[in-house]
Amino acid sequence: MQIYVRPTISHHIAARIMLQRQPSLDDRITWATRTPNETNKTVRRQGSVEGTGSKLKHQPDEIQLVRKLKVNMINLLGALNAVETNDVDTLRLILSKNCVSINGFLDSGLYNQFRIRLTLLDVALMLNRPHVATLLLQHGATENISLSQPSRRRKVVDEALYDNESRLNALREKQQLSKDEEKKLKTFELHTTSLKKMKNVLEQEEFPGPPTDVKVSVASSSRVIVEFNPQLNPRAVIVKHKIEWSLSPNFETIAGSLVVRDMRETSANVDNLDHGQCYSFRICSGSMWGYGEFVAASPKIIRISSWEDVEGCENNREKHMKEIAELHCQVERHRQSAVWQKIFPNCSEIGIKKKKMGLRNLFSASSKFVKHAQRGIFLTTVIYTEDKVLCTVDDLLPTLLVDENTSNISADDMNWLLKLSLCWDQVAYLQDTVGGTWSNNSQLRVKILDAVASMHNALGVKDIGRIHHVPLCHSSGTVFLVSVHFVSENQAVQGLAMRWMRISKLMRKKSSSPSFDFLSKEIVNVLNFFESAQIPLERGLYLGYMRLQSGLNTIKVTVPDNLPSVLPFVSVRPNPHVSREEWEWLRIVEKDSSTRPNSAQYTFHMQMSRALNTLLHDLELDNDLIQSHRLYRFQVLQLHSDVSFILVLPKAEEVCLVNAGLSTTVDESVEHCKGCTSIPIPVFDMINLSTYQPDFIATYCRLSIFLEHFTMLINYEKRQCLLEDDRRVYAEQLDRLTDFQQRLDEVWRNARWISNIASIARDKQSDCGISLSRILMPPMTSPLNDDCADVGYHSDQSSEKFITFDAISTASVELNSKDPSPNASIRKILNRSQSVVDNDLNIENIDRLFLDDNLSISSNIENGSVAATKTVNHAPSPLSFLDAGSNLNSSQTIKSGILRVFPAYDCGLSNSSSIRLQATSMTTSHEVVSLVLNQIAKITSKSIDYDIPRLDDYCLVSVVGARERRLRENFPPLMLQSPWNKGKLFVRRKDCISAAIQCGNEAAV
Repeated sequence: MQIYVRPTISHHIAARIMLQRQPSLDDRITWATRTPNETNKTVRRQGSVEGTGSKLKHQPDEIQLVRKLKVNMINLLGALNAVETNDVDTLRLILSKNCVSINGFLDSGLYNQFRIRLTLLDVALMLNRPHVATLLLQHGATENISLSQPSRRRKVVDEALYDNESRLNALREKQQLSKDEEKKLKTFELHTTSLKKMKNVLEQEEFPGPPTDVKVSVASSSRVIVEFNPQLNPRAVIVKHKIEWSLSPNFETIAGSLVVRDMRETSANVDNLDHGQCYSFRICSGSMWGYGEFVAASPKIIRISSWEDVEGCENNREKHMKEIAELHCQVERHRQSAVWQKIFPNCSEIGIKKKKMGLRNLFSASSKFVKHAQRGIFLTTVIYTEDKVLCTVDDLLPTLLVDENTSNISADDMNWLLKLSLCWDQVAYLQDTVGGTWSNNSQLRVKILDAVASMHNALGVKDIGRIHHVPLCHSSGTVFLVSVHFVSENQAVQGLAMRWMRISKLMRKKSSSPSFDFLSKEIVNVLNFFESAQIPLERGLYLGYMRLQSGLNTIKVTVPDNLPSVLPFVSVRPNPHVSREEWEWLRIVEKDSSTRPNSAQYTFHMQMSRALNTLLHDLELDNDLIQSHRLYRFQVLQLHSDVSFILVLPKAEEVCLVNAGLSTTVDESVEHCKGCTSIPIPVFDMINLSTYQPDFIATYCRLSIFLEHFTMLINYEKRQCLLEDDRRVYAEQLDRLTDFQQRLDEVWRNARWISNIASIARDKQSDCGISLSRILMPPMTSPLNDDCADVGYHSDQSSEKFITFDAISTASVELNSKDPSPNASIRKILNRSQSVVDNDLNIENIDRLFLDDNLSISSNIENGSVAATKTVNHAPSPLSFLDAGSNLNSSQTIKSGILRVFPAYDCGLSNSSSIRLQATSMTTSHEVVSLVLNQIAKITSKSIDYDIPRLDDYCLVSVVGARERRLRENFPPLMLQSPWNKGKLFVRRKDCISAAIQCGNEAAV
C-alpha cells in the first residue's frame, strides 16, 4: 500500500505566509549589515556541493534589463494598438501576461508631439473607448496627475493639433513629394484625425453620478474607513473618487480631502483625525472632466472614539510592547558596561571566535547522526520545502543523541527549550560561559545545548526551527525533541552528507529501527501543527470561546484543531475596531433593555447576535448551558492591530473544569466542543504571541534566557570567590539582574492575557460578564433615525447562515388566477403563530407594500377555515407608523404590516406570482428572503423536482420604475423610506443584477 502526501490548502497558505515573513531571529542581526550584492545570494552551508552549470545560465544584469525593456516596449506598443482600435480581447490578453507597464508614458508616433506625456488610459479616455478604459482601470491604471485638470488636457491636445496641422499644411504646399514625404503626409493625416476626435470628445463634458452604499466606520482612535460602491453604469468613465470631511454636517468648512485614484479599491482610510471629535463625510466620483455631485456617507455624523474611552476599560498591548522594549535597551546597556565586560569578557559578540569549518569538521559532525534510536532523548531537525524534506544519506531524518540515561523531560525544561528555539544564536554564548555552574538538576539542559550546537555544525545552519510543543514518545522508551524549519526552494542547505527526499517517500520507506518508523509516520502531524500555528486570522472582529481544563500536571486551553494559535472563534465583521458607543451599548442592554439604540448600536447588536448564534451552533453546546454563558465586558482583546476578540465565557464554575484522571484523558472534557482540542497554556501563550506579536515574544525569550543563565552563573561565582571586594561586585550585579528579572516577570504576567482573564472569570464575586440572553435577543425598540438617506441599502456582505424567524408571524402564497400553470390554484398558508392572514383580504392598491398601522387582524380557525377582519380609522398611509414623532417603548405593541414579495428568479412559477407576509418592524430582509425561498420550494416541489436554493445567493430589493435598491440583510423592510416604500419587493439572485428591474417593468400582453 502506497501512501501519498499532497499539500493541503492550509499548507499552501502557511508556506506563503512563512515566505513573506522576515528572516529568523538569528538572521535579523546580520540582515541589516549585508551589502546589496549579498542580499540576493542564496544561503548555502560551507563545503556544500554546488553545481557550476547553473551559474552559466545566469546572464548579467545589464543584458537582462535590456531584454526586459525590449519586451515591455513591444507589449506596450501592442497594447497601444489595441486601445486605438478598441480591441478589448487583445488588450485583455496582453494585460493578463503582466508584462506591460500600464502607467508608463508613451513616446512614439503621434504621442511624441504632446508636451505632456500620455498613458494608455489617457488615450482610451480621449478617444472615447469606455470599455478599454474600464479594462485598464481594472488592471491598475491610474489617472495621469499631470492632466488631472480638464483645461490642461484641452490645451495639450490643442497644441499637438496645431503643430500637426502646421506640418501637414507644409507638406501639402509642396509640388512634388518623395516617398518618405508621402508616408509622412499620410501619417500626419491620421494623426490629425485622431487629434480632432480627441478634441471633440473633450468638448462633450460628462460627469458621473455619486457612488452608492456609502458607509463610514471608525477603524481606530484616529482613523475611519469609508466604504462605497461605484455606479455600475455611469455616464462617464470613473477615474477617481474624492472624499471630503468636515466638522459640520452641512460642510460649511472642509477639514480635509482625499482622492482615491485606484479604481480597484472600494474603501479608503482617512487618518490623523482628532480623537473624540465628530465628523461628517461625503464622497463623489470623477471623470477626466472633473467631479460629479457629492453624496453623504452614512451615518451623517460619526464620533472618533474607541472602547478604551469607556470607564474601567484598558488596552495593555501597546503598553507591554513599550515596557519590554525599554527593558531590552537597559539590559543591553548593562551588558556593554565596563564592569560587565570585565567580569564576562567572552559574552560579547566580538569576543566569540568563529570556528573554521573544513571538510574534516563537516564529515565528523555528520557522522554523529543516529542510525538506530534506542532508549533515551534525541534531537531531530525537520527542514523541509513545499514537498521535500532534508534527510541523511541513510534516508533518515537528521537525529542526534541528547541523553541515553533518561527518557523523561520535565515541563520546565520543555518550556525552556521552547524559548531557546526563538533565539538559537544564544547557544554559543551559553556554551562558552557554562563551565561547571549548572547544577545536577540542569545537566539535561547542558546536553541539549551540546546537541543543538552539533546540529548547527552538521547542517551548516544556525536556525533549526521551532521546537514541537510535545515530545514524541515511542513505546520503546525513545523520546524525540523535534524542531521544524521551513525554507524556500532557493535556499540550499544541503551538504555532502545530506540530500533531499519527498515526504511521501520518507513515509513509505522502512528502516531497521521501529523508533524511526514511528517518527516518519508522525512527521505529517508535526508539520500540520507547525503550519497551522503560523496562519494568522484575517483582519476583523471575532468572538472567541474560552474554556480551560485542569489536570494533574498542567492546565490546558481549548483551541480549534486546525488553528491552535487562537481560541474557538467566529467572525463578527471585517472591521476590528469597536467604538465607544458600541461598547457602551453592551452595558446598557444589560441594565435596561428598553433603551433605544442608534443605527450603529443596532447594527452592532445584530452582528453580535448572529455571531453568537453561529458560535454556539458550531461548538454544539448544550442549549441548557447557553443561558449561563457570559460576554466579557472589561476588555476587547487586541491580539494585533488588525485582529480583535470579544470573549465568551462559561459560568464561573465551568471556566476551568477539573479532571481528576490522568493528564492523557483531559481532552474528554472538550468532547462537546466540536472540532476542538486542548493544549497547555504555556504552549498556547508561545504560539499565540509568535503568530500575532512576534517581536514581543522574540525579545522576551532572549531576555529570559539571558537573565536566567547569568543569574545562575553569578550566584555560582559569588559562592566561589574568596575576596570581599569581588563578592561585593557580584552582589551588585546579582541585584541588578534580579531587578531586571522581576520587571520581565511583571511584563510577562500582564502579557499572558488568557491567565489574567481566567482568574477574573473564575471569581464568583466579579461582575465581569454580560448575559448572552440579552445579546441573543434583538433590541426591543427600533433604531433611532440618523437622518441619513438610504440607510437600509447596502452592497454584498459576508453571508450569515444563522437566522431566526421569531419576528415573522405569518406567510401566505398568492398566485395569479390567470396563470395557466398547474400550480395556479394552489394557495399555501403557513401558520407560525395564532395570528394568520385571510386569503381574501382586500387591498385597495395591489402595488402598495405596506398597510396602515391601525390595521388590526384577528383570526379564528374553525374546521380549517380562516377569517380575518380589519379596521381602518383614517386614510391609509404607507409609513404612518414610522412618523418621527412616534416613540416606541417596551410597553407598546410592535407594529406590523403586510409585505408582498415577488420572485425574480427561475422558480417554476409565473412572474405574477407573489408571497404575502405579515411582518413586524423587527423582521429583517434576511428573514424575508429565507421564508420566501422556503415557501416557493414547498409549492413547486409538488409538481417538479425542486430543491431549496442557497440562502447566501439571494437578496431582497425594492424596485421603483427602472431603479433598484438592495436592502442589507439586517435591515427591516418596514423601515423603508420614500420613494422605496412605494415600489415592489423582489427576491433575486445576487449575481443577476437586472433581474428584478426586468420583472418589475414587464407588462401582460
